[in-house]
Amino acid sequence: NYREKYDLVFIDGDHTYDGVKRDIELYEPLCSSTLIFHDILPKERKDFYVQVYPAIVDSNIVLDREIIYDGKMMGIGLKFYNN
Repeated sequence: NYREKYDLVFIDGDHTYDGVKRDIELYEPLCSSTLIFHDILPKERKDFYVQVYPAIVDSNIVLDREIIYDGKMMGIGLKFYNN
């Protein structure tokens, strides 16, 4: 059975801008509590092929927490909803 909302939604797709935007459009509305993005980059890294962060910003999502690991290369982004 599918639910209308899920407490946790984890987005980890193909990492292209269009792919991430599509994932956000499809899955963000299903999230009632915590939305997690995999492989965000620090804001200052604009030269890398992973376009997760720009897609998040262009979707008007402001992350509540960014956990960057692996020598400041990649990380996890968290958005908390109070629904």
